[in-house]
Amino acid sequence: MKKIASLVAFVALSAAALSAQGFDYEWQVISRLDGQGVFSDGGNTFDLGASSIYTHFEGSFSDKFDILVVANPLLYGSVAENYTNLGRSDEVNFLNYCLGTFHLGNFDIALGKNNIFTCGTEFDPWDWDCFDGLYSSYWRNVAAYQWGGHVAYTTPSEMTTISLQMVSSPWGEHPFGSGLWCYSAQWTGEYFDGVFSPIYSITAMESADGQFDWIASIGQFITLGDLGLELDYYNVCGYGEDPITGDWITYLPGNTFSARAVYPISDKFELAVKGVAEAYRLPGADSVGDYMFSGGANLNWFPLADSQDLRVHAVAGYNAWYGGAFANLGVTWTLPIH
Repeated sequence: MKKIASLVAFVALSAAALSAQGFDYEWQVISRLDGQGVFSDGGNTFDLGASSIYTHFEGSFSDKFDILVVANPLLYGSVAENYTNLGRSDEVNFLNYCLGTFHLGNFDIALGKNNIFTCGTEFDPWDWDCFDGLYSSYWRNVAAYQWGGHVAYTTPSEMTTISLQMVSSPWGEHPFGSGLWCYSAQWTGEYFDGVFSPIYSITAMESADGQFDWIASIGQFITLGDLGLELDYYNVCGYGEDPITGDWITYLPGNTFSARAVYPISDKFELAVKGVAEAYRLPGADSVGDYMFSGGANLNWFPLADSQDLRVHAVAGYNAWYGGAFANLGVTWTLPIH
């Protein structure tokens, strides 16, 4: 708790000092409390799910420089690891984003810690808005936040953005020190008045010196009035067990498909359904080794008038990697500090 208090105090004092110099910023603290049950043939388990505390800080000096810092100083089940893993790139830790972006006309140059660009719509929401049981094994397994930088070009119409990124590889133990890198090219945009919004990328992820895993990601947002559709494809699966050694393998060749539909029933309620299909190949095999299917639904309720700062969620479904059905009930509270 002392570390959390020290972090909050440091951010508050730094923001106050910068504000006096013309620095505009927004700062939020997001608290989430979950109760989750998993019901499988191996037995039933109950825990606090994705209970956590996040801080979200965004600021800017004029229109030339932005900063983004997102941290989760308290994450259920990983409190100690959140800090001891700070110097690692193959594990997640409490610092998700620490990114500074310079805006130079149609070009952006960003340095710091950011999400790897090998991602689709699944990686677009903030972590506190995600429900693990409804996501692919690739989303759950990859250490997606890495140190490095990217250059992006946005067309004058602001419809299309092309980005090139170089960050530390999640295959390496330590950022920069491992000497392993991850190279991505990404296309994002908004077309036909926001109806068609792609997030397409190709990534060369270095797993050993000079050896690369090529990961293709196709993410597609489709907006039809109030109905939102989110489609994803990856040419990998998140992980699996080697049938010979019994070791867990981080990435397996194969295919992952996911589809999500979200619809606001009213100003207070939002309903979403999602399905994930994964087909992976075991080491040395020429054909698909197994199929995994997951899916379910979640209902969000926003009880406050004209605000989504308080959310009550209910989630239920089946997850093949869990080995059974699951249910999650929780509340998320966003507290604006500034």
